[in-house]
Parts: sequence; structure tokens; C-alpha cells
Amino acid sequence: MTRLLSHKTGMTTMEYVILISVIFLALLAMQTTLRRAVSSRWKDAADSFGSGRQYEEGVSTVTTN
Repeated sequence: MTRLLSHKTGMTTMEYVILISVIFLALLAMQTTLRRAVSSRWKDAADSFGSGRQYEEGVSTVTTN
């Protein structure tokens, strides 16, 4: 009976290891997609400030009142 109980404990531990490994691999696979989504959001926010225009030396001007 003790041997069977020890075997079940080992199986439970292995199931947790496999579950954590699957979750880790899923997050690793999603890393690129998440990075692109965040980058796109930052770009959209930055473009909205300058109407899509970037600073160009000699061309862009600053006006003061």
C-alpha cells in the first residue's frame, strides 16, 4: 500500500511539471506576437502626436508666440 501511495505522489509531481512546461512554452510562443502588438500600440500613439510626421533637421520648425 505504501508503494502505491508513493507511486501516485510521483505521478502528481510529474503532471505538475508537464503542466508548468506547457504553460511556459505557450508563453514563449506568444512572446513575439505580444511584442509586436505592444510595439504597434506605441507607434500608433506616437504617430497621433505628430500626425505621422517625424522631426527632420532643417525642415521642421518651431514657432513661439
